[in-house]
Formats: sequence, structure tokens, C-alpha cells
Amino acid sequence: MELTAAQESAIVSAVNEHAHDPTEDLPIDASDVADASKQDSKIAPVLQYLQFRWPAEISEAARPYYKIRHEPTIESGCVVRGGRTVIPVVFRRLLLNEMHSVHIGIVRMKAVARSFVWQPGLDRDIELLVSSCSHCQALAKAPSKDASHPWVYPTEAFERVHVDFAEFNNQQYLVIVDAYSKRIDAYKLGSTATTQQTIDSLVTFIATFGIPKTLVSDTGPQFTSHQFQRFCRESGIVRKCTPPYHPASNGQVERIVQELKRALKSRPPAGPALDIQHSPVRVYMAHAGQPGQAGSVHPAEKQPKSLLKTQENRKANLLPEI
Repeated sequence: MELTAAQESAIVSAVNEHAHDPTEDLPIDASDVADASKQDSKIAPVLQYLQFRWPAEISEAARPYYKIRHEPTIESGCVVRGGRTVIPVVFRRLLLNEMHSVHIGIVRMKAVARSFVWQPGLDRDIELLVSSCSHCQALAKAPSKDASHPWVYPTEAFERVHVDFAEFNNQQYLVIVDAYSKRIDAYKLGSTATTQQTIDSLVTFIATFGIPKTLVSDTGPQFTSHQFQRFCRESGIVRKCTPPYHPASNGQVERIVQELKRALKSRPPAGPALDIQHSPVRVYMAHAGQPGQAGSVHPAEKQPKSLLKTQENRKANLLPEI
């Protein structure tokens, strides 16, 4: 299928501006959750218990909530546990399917879900959903054959960026990933990727974010040309190339490129038309909208403050106003 100029432009502008957060279009909001909670056979009694007191005899259905009875509160008719909305049974499958629509895998889906919803057995439900998805299994990455030496973690945004090319529908895109914030930027190059086009895209990137200290790429001809080396030298950029035939060495951007392709290929054969405008953005949100390791902050919180609004929007639709 040939892309129109408008569709090609939409891919680039959507990724670069993060103009669309998929969670903004969730099919339910806090008022729907509140109404359903009153009708839910498991949550409705919990609402009563939280308003008054827990009884001496606890039903089996209420036992998971009793174990955390000191944590939940009621906000605008919704049960909220630690900033996460407790989802009624009637909406659980719907929300899981929405989060799973990007096919980001079990670990990332758990991280995204834990950031704004809670329900008993949430991890188990996600594991069953992803493990039973034929598209996730078909697109699953092969286990790493060898251990690569990790890069030293940068101390600030755009200190080190990783770059690579991605092809979609016979069009080449330069993908740039900031190693610190995990921000993704993509620039359309056309049907071929020349050295001059690569440099022009980097100039646009630099005009927006400044000059990175280090640029990591593979040994493609665009990056090893004298023209590109001169550009880096005159710009004061330290250029580092990864070994040929070893994409894991440039894992920061390689993972992003692969997940962009997986997201774009993950539509079931009988499913709706491929959402080419939003798929790359959803991959970004899967990275930037989830916590990292225990005790760390969201990757997007390391970006300029103007970009943080996207992360707050993730919770805004389901979290009632306090």
C-alpha cells in the first residue's frame, strides 16, 4: 500500500510532537467507573465497607480487598488505591485489550497497567492475555545469544543519542533515541537515505535540542562517510560506531526500531485498518510512560517539563478529581 504525503507527514509529526496519547481515547472515564462500581458485586460491598467499617465475616470475593483495607480510599464514587483506580469487572477485559493493542510484551504492559489501574490478579490476567496472543508470540524477539557490555548511563538529557534507520512502506526514517530520557524522534528521508539527508535531519534535531556530546550509530555508509565525519567533527560531536553485524551494541535505538516495526506489523489479518499515525506514538508511550526499575522515576520525567503533560494524561481519564 502506497502512503500519501499526508500519511507520511503524520508519522513524523506524531512521533516528534507526541501529539496523541492513546490513553486519552480510552473507551471509559472516571464517571463510568463510578457507576459500574456501584453495580459490581465485588466492589459495591467494598464501597460500603470503606464508608463505614469492615464486617467480622468477610466473603471470599471481598478477601483480596480486605488484605489491603488500609490503603484504598473513595474518590468521586471510585475506589482508588495509591493513586490507581480500581477497575470494575465489567471493564477489566476492555482496558486490558486497549493496553495490549500495541503488543509491547508482558513486562512493559504490566508496568503501564500498574501506573494507573489496579485489580486483584492484574499481573496474572496480563500474563494470560499476552501468552495467548498469537501475534505477540509470532513477533516475539529471539533470546539474546550473547551478553553485550552496557553503555555508561548518561547524566543529562541528550548527552548521548543513538541513531539508526527504519524502513516502513518503502520509506526511510532516521530514528534518534536519547539514552537518558528515552525520547524518540523520527525524520522522514524518502525512498533512500543519503548522507546529506541524514545530516539535514540531525541539524533539525540539534536546532531543537542542542548538540549531543556523543552520537552512536552502526557502520552504515551514511555514518562512515567523510562528509558525515566532518559534520560531527565541526559540530563537536564524539562519534562512536558499533561493530558490524552486531546490532545489540546499539541496543538503545535498535530496540525502538524493532518495536516500531512490530507495532506496525501487529495488526491481525482480519482486524481494522493499520493505524499508521498512532502506532509509533504508542511505542513511545510504552517506553516513556512506564516506570523503570524499582525506585526509579518515569523516563519521561527526565525530559523537559513541557513534555511531562503527556504522562499525566495517562491517568487523567480514569483517576477521579480529588
